[in-house]
Amino acid sequence: MNKLYYTYNYLRLFLCVLIITTCNSNIYAQAPVFVGANDVETIDSMINSFFTGQYSNNLYSPWLMKSHSSLINGNENLRSEIDLAQLDAQTKLNLVYNADVERYIQLFRDHRDKHFEVIKNRTFYYFPLFEQMLDKYNIPLELKYLSVIESALNPIAKSKSGAVGLWQFKINTARIVGLNIDSNIDERRDVYKSTEAACKYLSFLYRTFQSWELAVAAYNCGPGEMKKAILRAGGNRDYWQIRQYLPEHTQNYLPSLIATIYMLNKTTSYKINSEEYGFPLFATDTFILHQPVTFTHIEQASGTSVDIIKKLNPSYLNNFIPASRSGNILILPSENTEQYIINENEYNQECEVKNIRITHTVKSGESFNKLAIIYDCTLDDILNWNNLCSTQLRLNDKLDIWITPDKFQELKSYTYH
Repeated sequence: MNKLYYTYNYLRLFLCVLIITTCNSNIYAQAPVFVGANDVETIDSMINSFFTGQYSNNLYSPWLMKSHSSLINGNENLRSEIDLAQLDAQTKLNLVYNADVERYIQLFRDHRDKHFEVIKNRTFYYFPLFEQMLDKYNIPLELKYLSVIESALNPIAKSKSGAVGLWQFKINTARIVGLNIDSNIDERRDVYKSTEAACKYLSFLYRTFQSWELAVAAYNCGPGEMKKAILRAGGNRDYWQIRQYLPEHTQNYLPSLIATIYMLNKTTSYKINSEEYGFPLFATDTFILHQPVTFTHIEQASGTSVDIIKKLNPSYLNNFIPASRSGNILILPSENTEQYIINENEYNQECEVKNIRITHTVKSGESFNKLAIIYDCTLDDILNWNNLCSTQLRLNDKLDIWITPDKFQELKSYTYH
């Protein structure tokens, strides 16, 4: 019914254009004269005389754009409405055009043009993954634009309220949807895991409210606030009807999203540089690592700079990947994959042959530097081996230490192990 309703409104728009054109044409001088081309009752009565519900937006859009291009191009609001009607026909999300949406479109046009140019370039990097994940969960692909208004496609973005990542999860919600957060890893910043978590959360919200518009709004304000707004509206589930009962930031959320979709689909003035990141996300490979490793070591093994490693792996907070039984993900450019595999295989073979793991129990007065001197390693080695980011030692702490067989023999008579 919603699509039928918006098709009806689109026909009203079509007739508006027809009336305006007719009233200003000498060819149709004998045509009936309408007082005010935007008179709703007149337009409605004309549409009702032939409207059967069988027409679609696509039937009239090409004719409007071609035959009335001068009229449409001279009226920004009319152009925006027609463009949105075309986009609306392609999605399960209802892309409504109204004064609030137009206000955001105008704001973005006048003051955010450079911002959207940056965003447009970032879409080449992130959107292929987003679309793949949204399709997996049967979610309208247009919801990939949620990440634009949430984080401007910045995986390390952090809001004043503490929300983090591309999809801006707060810590409690993040843990509910299965994201791990500790002193070494924040999976809200992981492109793959956070995107899947966002899809799971959006699917839950849609099952709860049976409307993508309400699911989108609830993503912003939370399902609790949405349920209260529905109750205050007497059970109404039309976003535009219950909008007044939502928090102010949520009232502006859907109009902002629709305007963002418009800007990134219908504005062609942006300078496109799809190489901003050096390569698209699909030109990367992933590895599952169980042993701890520093970004510096990965740089040496793969030939990938630490800056690129950090950009591709933003969930690791201390420039190293900690140990993990289930495995942690490392993402590298595809062009560096072979070099990394070769060097890592050689490195792992050397470690297996030469290194022995011992357990050291911390004694009074010991420090990381003292242990590094004793075991011929570095402070960073000990931190990485034990998945630590703090240099504070406590009495009787157990530390894993890797040493060569020769060092093991040398220390046999010591009490350190």
